[in-house]
Amino acid sequence: MDFLANNRHLPVLDKIYNMEKLEDADFRELQRILWEELGSRDDYNLYTQGKMCGDNVAVLIRSLIGVDRKVAIQRFGSFISGMELNSEQEEFLMTVISYVCENGDITEEIVVNDPSFDERLDVFSVYMIPLARYIENIHNVVIPLYPVNENEVSMAVHK
Repeated sequence: MDFLANNRHLPVLDKIYNMEKLEDADFRELQRILWEELGSRDDYNLYTQGKMCGDNVAVLIRSLIGVDRKVAIQRFGSFISGMELNSEQEEFLMTVISYVCENGDITEEIVVNDPSFDERLDVFSVYMIPLARYIENIHNVVIPLYPVNENEVSMAVHK
């Protein structure tokens, strides 16, 4: 994906990297890039078959470019109201962030059911609610408010 490296300055890619909430127009722009400039919807479907992203192009892009780890850690700080994390909690948080960088997304279900998280989840006993809110926030920034369909993308490009 040389396109991502060569166009890292695009506002929509900055939003993904900095974990900012994407708007519907951002999703349409990502679909246009992936499904019209770089390939087709069929190409995308073949590439993403069996991957976590499914139809969500933002999740795929986030799995390719990752997130700013400093921003991710700072964002968690806003959920714990200035309390300090111990080294085990920091390591767990880095595991969450690494998972997002590799897979593009994370949900509470993954954290509860995946052994790499579940076995260490007890280190967050005091911070379980903030951790759940944080994971929900990471997930929600790449979820469209309204379904964005392929026909809208084609109509917007051909105007």
